[in-house]
Parts: sequence; structure tokens; C-alpha cells
Amino acid sequence: MFLSNNFNSSAKTMTDIYTIALASELFFKWIKQNLKIKSFVSTSKNAVMTLIWIALRAYLLLAFIKLQLKLGKTMQRICAELI
Repeated sequence: MFLSNNFNSSAKTMTDIYTIALASELFFKWIKQNLKIKSFVSTSKNAVMTLIWIALRAYLLLAFIKLQLKLGKTMQRICAELI
């Protein structure tokens, strides 16, 4: 059951919204656990966006390395070995 106060949207739309929200939460969890970011240096919009941009680049670089080298390791393992 999905809880929402938006009664005009279809179940499919609400499912899509929850899916996107969960993907965002998992991305930030991955950043925190694997890139060793304990807190934001600043809470300004620019600082947060910069940190997200850098984390996204790091994630994509790891994914590219994994793809190019055809590694059977997880992204977490590759990250741990590089750090």
C-alpha cells in the first residue's frame, strides 16, 4: 500500500515516484558508505550540488572501470581497493 495525499494520480504514477525516491536514497547511502563522506562541509546549495556532482563522477568512473576491465567484483569492492 502506498500512502499519499495525492488522490488524483494513478497507482502507476505513485509507484514511479516511490521508485525514483528509493533510487535517490540508495545513491546517497552508497555515497556515504563507500566514498567516506561523513557530513557536508557546507549546507549551501552550491556546496551540496558540488558534492553530489563529484560523488556522481566518482561513481560513474568506478562503473566505467568495472565495465572496461570486465571485473566480476562489486562496485563497493573496487572502491575499497582503490582507496
